[in-house]
Amino acid sequence: MRTFADWNEAEPGFFELDLVGHCGGDSSGEFLYTLTMTDVSTGWVALAGMKGRGEKGTVLAVKGIDTDNGGEFINYHMDKYCRAHKITFTRSRPYKKNDQCHVEQKNWSVVRQFIGYRRFETDQQLAVLQEIYPLIVAHHNFFQPMMRLKEKERIGSKVIKRYETATTPYRKLISVEGWLGEEEKNRLQEEYTAMNPMELLRRIHRLSSRLELMPNPSRSKRSTARS
Repeated sequence: MRTFADWNEAEPGFFELDLVGHCGGDSSGEFLYTLTMTDVSTGWVALAGMKGRGEKGTVLAVKGIDTDNGGEFINYHMDKYCRAHKITFTRSRPYKKNDQCHVEQKNWSVVRQFIGYRRFETDQQLAVLQEIYPLIVAHHNFFQPMMRLKEKERIGSKVIKRYETATTPYRKLISVEGWLGEEEKNRLQEEYTAMNPMELLRRIHRLSSRLELMPNPSRSKRSTARS
């Protein structure tokens, strides 16, 4: 569906959304998810840990949303919220992963790279995810340059690809003319200068190691809870 405005990937504020399941290969019972949002234009990323994938928990205030076809996104609450706030809301075609290539790439490079594939299901583990994600987001948005595809040209049997100069989401965002006010640019500049990328990584790895060692309830307890 589309509401209020055409999708414009060249303008900041239009996000692709997806959920990363932390089930450890076992989809039974309740486990944690990560909600990944990526701004298509700038590559800016936001992450949030969730327990289960309830409908109301996925309602977020952004200018434009593009999701897959899961019920956590395609639901009454999301539709109502987007219409009330004049947010463009689209969905990908079933089984067409390339429709959400930006967020799918971030699921690996931003989430799996640090959190891995283990099963997480407890409130204690969720608390650590909520502690680690602001650090991962800051490291990605302020210090990880990306090289975006600018254009493709087919010449005979060859496809020539041309890329933009690699830059961080932060630099890309503040370079968009007329998008941010001086106050917002100054606030981001202050955040950037106050950060140490190596210290961010050290804190991320400490929390990741702590998360990796946190136990889950035994399989028998989960089976008993389900019965």
